Amino acid sequence: MATANSQPIYQSEIDDLYNRLPLQYQQLLTRQQLLNQTIARDLLLQAADKEGIVVTDKEVNELIDSLIAQSGSTRAQVQQQLASRNLTIADMVSEYKKQIAINRLLNKTVYSSVQVSDDEVTSFYNNNKESFEQVRASHILVNSSEEAQRLLDMIRKGADFSDIAKTYSFDKTSAEKGGDLDYFTRSQMVPEFSDAAFKLEVGQLSDVVQTQYGYHIIKVTAKRTVPFEDSKEQIRQALLQSKQSESAQLYIKQLWSQANIVFY
Repeated sequence: MATANSQPIYQSEIDDLYNRLPLQYQQLLTRQQLLNQTIARDLLLQAADKEGIVVTDKEVNELIDSLIAQSGSTRAQVQQQLASRNLTIADMVSEYKKQIAINRLLNKTVYSSVQVSDDEVTSFYNNNKESFEQVRASHILVNSSEEAQRLLDMIRKGADFSDIAKTYSFDKTSAEKGGDLDYFTRSQMVPEFSDAAFKLEVGQLSDVVQTQYGYHIIKVTAKRTVPFEDSKEQIRQALLQSKQSESAQLYIKQLWSQANIVFY
């Protein structure tokens, strides 16, 4: 299908990779996209070779043995699982060798120069305050708007929210705690739920809120903003990963522009 600096990529290889993908990924990824990804991988491996990066079978097998031990499985069980996907341990070793070589290449040529300053961390926190706002809320979940409205009316007339949640809510995990969901950010809940919860004041009840899960009654019990000191390392790591990903993509584009790529 193509050559990358005279290294051939055959249709059988792309077909094999495509057929191993779960069905949901096959619907999202075309063979052309998979071919482009394979070309990028081969260019990275060629660059790793030029940099003198060597990954031995011995160290990869030791890594695999360690991962298998941590998982509580045996090598025989892993071999059976691989066989069900028409793969072998040797295929696994080969794939790990490629991944490790590419990671070492990127660490040497790209990632080592990527840094995140304290000012960038502070700026991100200040410009994204909403992301660090949290509410603590309880909810009652039922499967009809009529039932939700009936329960809401009962609560407004004096029924205890916690007791109603324990008796009627379909969300059994939170129902056992009187509907309590603990603290959450906007992004941790579906938009309809978050929009309703974050508009409420502490102690306030929502109207009936419909989401993909059913019909909710929400009661906010507390609000807080995660302090900068508690968030800064998480922010730093997220920014670092984003910068590294961008830098890696630029590096791949540079390799591609310098390569002799021929499609057939």
